[in-house]
Order: sequence, then structure tokens, then C-alpha cells
Amino acid sequence: MAKLTPKQIEALESTVIDPNVEIPHYRMLCFGDVGTGKTTWATRANSKTLVIDCSEGWVVAADRPNVTFMRFMEIDQLGAVAAAISDGLPGWNYDLVVLDEASAMYQLVLDDVVASYVAKNGADSRDNFVPEQRDYLAAQGIVMRQVNKILKAPVNTLILAHERRTKNEKTGEVFIEADFAPRLLKEMTRTLHVLGRITPSKDGKTRDFQVHPTKGIQAKTRLPIENDVSLPEILALKNKE
Repeated sequence: MAKLTPKQIEALESTVIDPNVEIPHYRMLCFGDVGTGKTTWATRANSKTLVIDCSEGWVVAADRPNVTFMRFMEIDQLGAVAAAISDGLPGWNYDLVVLDEASAMYQLVLDDVVASYVAKNGADSRDNFVPEQRDYLAAQGIVMRQVNKILKAPVNTLILAHERRTKNEKTGEVFIEADFAPRLLKEMTRTLHVLGRITPSKDGKTRDFQVHPTKGIQAKTRLPIENDVSLPEILALKNKE
């Protein structure tokens, strides 16, 4: 076996993580039904927050001075935001970036993929702009590449999404999860610190956030938190590390 050179050894040692020095930026996903208060929940922290808005969520948090809303225009915008934060550009020192809602962003990308195919191959090349398997795969790849740029940037990230219900026809059981294409959902959730479902509380005045999975609900956490944790509590935990 060939011996490592001093340069190779130095390169290996440079990849060692010191938990006492490097504090991770949290990657989170919150999903829920329409109107359950995802945007309100996501903008409750006192941290300097940037919301990339694809669903006009700004109307529920327009009075919060620590929150900046940016209109979503195209998926490459995510990579540009990640670069601005990573490069430390003036005014881009955000503590939290919220994608509101990433599931809607994916649908817009899918529409663009179909429209681009028709524009290139002609109106007779497919049936009434109905997406095909190749379109879904292309859209998922485009979205994941850009979302990964945000997730790798030195900033806490919170992805918002709608929920979907899948019924097992054999057992009748219903599973509730974030509403993404399966491949995209699997790739996106793989590296998350927190994945939870938000629902209105019984009194209707607050919101419950489930981060521990149950038989019928998708959820996960790598952090020492319990259900119904608030976003400020999650970020405060990071500051204690």
C-alpha cells in the first residue's frame, strides 16, 4: 500500500470536525395543510430572517421588522441567495432563510420544464402540456440542486411545504407527509435536522409542531427537542451549543 504524502495527510486532517468549534446551521422542514399557519410559525423568531416568498405569505408577517420578504421569481434565485450569504455581502448577514413554499416552487419549475420542451419540440410533441415521467425527474433535479446550495450555505434554513395524504388501499391506513415528488422528498429530508408537521392546536389560538414520528405522520429530529417546540426554542438550542 502506498504511503500518504504530507500534503495528503494535511488534506485529510483539514476535514476533521471539531464540535466544540463548529456550530452547525440547522436545516429544517415544516409541512402542513393550507391555512395552518406555517408562515406565521416560521417568522416568530427574533432572528434576522429572509423569506423567499412563493405564496404571498408576507401578508401575515408584514409588521415584523426583523423579517425581509423576497418575491420568488425563478429557482436559480436560491443559488444566488446562497452565494450572497456565503460571500458575506453587505446586508446579507441573515440568521435564517425560509423557503415559502418549496412545494409551490417545485410545481412552477415543473411547469417551466414542460413549457420549455414544447417550445423546443413544437406544440404537437406532447399531449396538452401534461407532465411526463422525464419532466418530473428533470424538475426534481433542478430544484434539488438549488435547494442544496441554500442548505450548504452558512445560515439556518427552514423549508415550508404543503402536506399530502396517501392511503394504503390494502390496509386503509393513511400516511401524512410533505407534498413533494417521492425522489425529491427522499433526497431533501435525508440531511435535515428537523422535519415536522404543523397543525392548529385544540384551542385554535396556537399551533402544534410534531417532530417525533408516529405510525401515520412523517417526522424526525436529530436534536434533543420534544413535540410542540417553537422555532425560537430550536434556534436558542443552537446558540447554546
